[in-house]
Amino acid sequence: PRYIARHNKKFALPPDDETALFAPPPTEEELDYYLSTEYERSSDNGSVFSIKTHKLQAVDAQGNVIAFPAKTKVKFYETLDGRFVCVHGHQFFGTAETFVPPSKTELPQGEPKQRSYVPPMNHSWRKFIVNKKDK
Repeated sequence: PRYIARHNKKFALPPDDETALFAPPPTEEELDYYLSTEYERSSDNGSVFSIKTHKLQAVDAQGNVIAFPAKTKVKFYETLDGRFVCVHGHQFFGTAETFVPPSKTELPQGEPKQRSYVPPMNHSWRKFIVNKKDK
């Protein structure tokens, strides 16, 4: 105890500014963004982005779709309540799920055609004489 008192007497300085520097707690929305998952996606020709199983488009406050050129990189944040928020050029946009018709490769195919039976090389059907003159 005496050592601490002597040390403080010798080295302690008064603070330059006595105002408290505590920041106010973040709002609920800011907290959602801090705890969100970040994704970076590129747009397709229709300004549609694929995240997990969702097809999303960025929309402004009025609900108008934001058109991005193809292959534009955009960041998406998935909040803890499952919402997606789009950020491009320091601007925040909401998102709307859109319907994209499946392409031909995604359509379910019919049953695969059965291949015709091809017997192996040692099968009895393949043991016929091609040219009798050779024998």
